[in-house]
Amino acid sequence: GGAGYYNTSAFTSLNISSPTGNVGAQYVGTLTRRTREEDDHWRFIVGAFAELASSLEADNTSLVNSFVLGGTGVEFPRDTVAFVDGASGSVRLPLAYGLGYSIFNEKWLVSLEYRRRDWNSLRVDVEGYQLPEELGASVSYALGAQFRPGGARAKTFLERTLFRAGVLYQEDYLRVQGQQLGKIGTTFGLSLPLLNSSTRSRFNLGVELGERGTMEGDRIRERYADIYIGFTITPDIREVWFRKRRIQ
Repeated sequence: GGAGYYNTSAFTSLNISSPTGNVGAQYVGTLTRRTREEDDHWRFIVGAFAELASSLEADNTSLVNSFVLGGTGVEFPRDTVAFVDGASGSVRLPLAYGLGYSIFNEKWLVSLEYRRRDWNSLRVDVEGYQLPEELGASVSYALGAQFRPGGARAKTFLERTLFRAGVLYQEDYLRVQGQQLGKIGTTFGLSLPLLNSSTRSRFNLGVELGERGTMEGDRIRERYADIYIGFTITPDIREVWFRKRRIQ
């Protein structure tokens, strides 16, 4: 800053703990029945879940201090303006809920999902911690599809590979200049079988491309690309380590 002025930095850490709970239910039904061997057998799943509102224990540590910048850009602290160390309190999380619907057969799976949590009902009662002035409801919509070339009788590596794609739209709980920020994205992925045809374990690879925010009203928009890598280990009695040895 100029003569007689100092820069200010602020650090806040809010640690939250305590168990939470959620409930859910789903129903599986039949859309079309198979009358011939080659017919598709379409079924559906409809489900709902709720994460109950809960009160969680919280500890806050925050520090506000003034500093000056050296000629090389290094920060030199001056005075501590405010300091809170381990102040205890509580955080009241609002209810979250969602709905889903899927149709599937031996080769295809198509799913729709909706989720919502009203963050404007969030309450934080912890010394030294202040919420952003504007919070809204976080809402997300997602549509996805999965294709398995070989269906239920898949044998080769390609026939057992799962191909996935989807689109999503999300409204963030933060508001900037009175407007809620949105995110839109597309996803692509593969689920590759591991080892031989007797295993259900998989290697999963996914990519999400999208953008957040808006350029309207001098706001910020960012484009992003996320990569996801994971393993799914599903034990099966047909796998090698479950087979009883004939010779010990």
